Amino acid sequence: MKQNCISCHFLSKEFVDNSGRRLRFSWNDDDRRNLELKDPYSASCSRGVWDTGISPALNFSLEEVLKQDRKNDCFFVEKHDGMSFEAAFELFRIRDSNRQLKRNYRYTQIGLGVAAIGIVANVILSIVKLIIEAD
Repeated sequence: MKQNCISCHFLSKEFVDNSGRRLRFSWNDDDRRNLELKDPYSASCSRGVWDTGISPALNFSLEEVLKQDRKNDCFFVEKHDGMSFEAAFELFRIRDSNRQLKRNYRYTQIGLGVAAIGIVANVILSIVKLIIEAD
């Protein structure tokens, strides 16, 4: 699956009610297929990566913004029906934490490998030094 806003759980539509309160909803399948919203909604990323309400210029390039490949440069989580934005962000946080742990583990393994090679090289040099001194 391509990692873009169309397939991301955080794609949201916002509505400002009469009291000024911002209400945020997930795009339904028809909205995602047609790549358009009806008034009075504005499109945004619920994690704040982009927002057409803040930048009206995005309205003209909304399709481009939605189709842009966002691999590894945002909070992408594949769309899940019925999941809240908060739960999706928690899922993202857990996955990101696991990814970082795996990377740290890999670097630790590399570091231990280099240290082992250094110890073996030191032992070999010590043996060679003893042999040379014995002659």
